[in-house]
Amino acid sequence: MRTVGIEEEVLVVSSDTMRPLAVGDQVVADVEARLEHDQVQAEFKKEQVELGSAPQRSTAAIGGELHRLRTEMSQSADRQGARVVAIASSPFKVRPTISAREGYAEITERLGLLARQQLTCGHYVHVSNTSPDEGVADLGMMCFDARLSSQYPTVEVRVPDVCVDISDALLIAALTRGLVDAAIVEWRCRPGSCWPPLPSTSVTR
Repeated sequence: MRTVGIEEEVLVVSSDTMRPLAVGDQVVADVEARLEHDQVQAEFKKEQVELGSAPQRSTAAIGGELHRLRTEMSQSADRQGARVVAIASSPFKVRPTISAREGYAEITERLGLLARQQLTCGHYVHVSNTSPDEGVADLGMMCFDARLSSQYPTVEVRVPDVCVDISDALLIAALTRGLVDAAIVEWRCRPGSCWPPLPSTSVTR
């Protein structure tokens, strides 16, 4: 069974007003200082933070990890007078603050107002592949909603918003793994191909 991992972008809001608060960098720094791991990072906007699970075959294991990471972020946010919330965007009018991380200034320059106003939180699923050819086969079906990761041997599917409920996040991850498997089976079984089909995999726990 292919491994799968989840990245989540979550919103940082004031504990008092629930409006977006530009302390994402401080939240990440606090997590890193206390826990010494690299599964959290700053995002495009300072009102956001990102967490990422390790690759797992078990969705139950991923669920436990997401719960732990959300809890750790919540504890660090509390130290900044903030909360982290897994919602797609803020219902309040806000002018987001662009992070100083490398590359973000270039993105803002190229995309202009769209980049400056954007404050959406996504849910990204990484599904392992055994070769770049497999990944390209899958991308051929999913077009711009998926891409080969530049860092990992995975196909990264970037479609949904972040999920409030972790069980929904796990369902999306399991379904995405099934779609990737189906796309690769179809590619391996194309006319004239001598590749054997992959064994069936389950999307259950």
